[in-house]
Amino acid sequence: MKVGIITIHNVSNYGAVLQAYALKELIKTKYDVSIIDYDNRHVSKSLDYVRFGASFHSCLGTVKDIFRIIPRMRVIPKFKRFISEDMDIVPYNTDQVDKFSTLISGSDQIWNPACVSSDKTFIPEYFLSFATPNQNKIAYASSCGAYQYSSAEETVLGDYLGAYDALSTRESKTSKYLSSVVGREVEHVLDPTLLLQKDEWLDRLSDNNFREGDYILLYVIKKTPLLKKVINKLKNELNAKVILCEQGLHFDSIVDEHIRDAGPRDFISLFNNAKFVVTDSFHGTTFSLTFNKPFFSVSPGANVNRISSLLEVVGLDSRIIHDEDSLKSINSSHYTLDFSEANERLDAERQKSKDYLFSNLEM
Repeated sequence: MKVGIITIHNVSNYGAVLQAYALKELIKTKYDVSIIDYDNRHVSKSLDYVRFGASFHSCLGTVKDIFRIIPRMRVIPKFKRFISEDMDIVPYNTDQVDKFSTLISGSDQIWNPACVSSDKTFIPEYFLSFATPNQNKIAYASSCGAYQYSSAEETVLGDYLGAYDALSTRESKTSKYLSSVVGREVEHVLDPTLLLQKDEWLDRLSDNNFREGDYILLYVIKKTPLLKKVINKLKNELNAKVILCEQGLHFDSIVDEHIRDAGPRDFISLFNNAKFVVTDSFHGTTFSLTFNKPFFSVSPGANVNRISSLLEVVGLDSRIIHDEDSLKSINSSHYTLDFSEANERLDAERQKSKDYLFSNLEM
């Protein structure tokens, strides 16, 4: 059997690249699988050294890229090399796509119009619009994030989803919502990054010498005042340096080392060697769980649904810091974390997700 995956894979984003890699690697244990190199320029332009655009936001981004051009010239080749050498890529064309007996629309926010297009429209390819009638069509952990569809968009969405043979998403609330839209069950499954266990990640990608020693790993999307207060508190009480892994500009003087040029392999090493993790990222949370690192997930706002959905499943939703009141409740007992129960729950959910995936691949 030949399996093709379409997802967000060609970006300088750790979560996107590693979720695509993980899904491919799991399927590869049983089947011939490739990632289809569909180039959505709205997302793939993140691999440009300097990104250009006409809007004010785009112009601001161009200026930022120019100011951080040196680290971008180091980090982007790492991503491009990983994508070309480790992702089992095939071209997006009819000759290649027709060879697959099964097509999968993978994880990440491929069904979020605000994420995948500049004008907030659906991308048909992410709904397997190119599939032929005789190809098996599966959605694995496909997500719409926190996007709120209009009634007109719901109608279009229902038509797209109705063409699938099997449907799943990575958020529990989204699975219920999409079930009502399409009129049949949409399974709730784990994000692909959680389908590989710690040893599997390390066997494939680890470079354990990237950073060593006691450090608090900070991996964030939004640089909020609450986040800074969390870091201040932890740095003082854990007596550890703070390493920020993030490609942006200056964050705060409390950061001891700002790594702007970590590649996907470096990213895995940073999580593996960290003493503690602070993140507002969904994938920062998934890798904290995988590597059993004590962590706090600082609420990013509307997108906290992705994090809370996962942490409720494993019984660790208390690790979310929603506001200043949550921060005040932190004490020394929170600086260690017993993962025994969480690992048991995660193992059970991991098996359920694998069963969903492979049972539908074998149809």
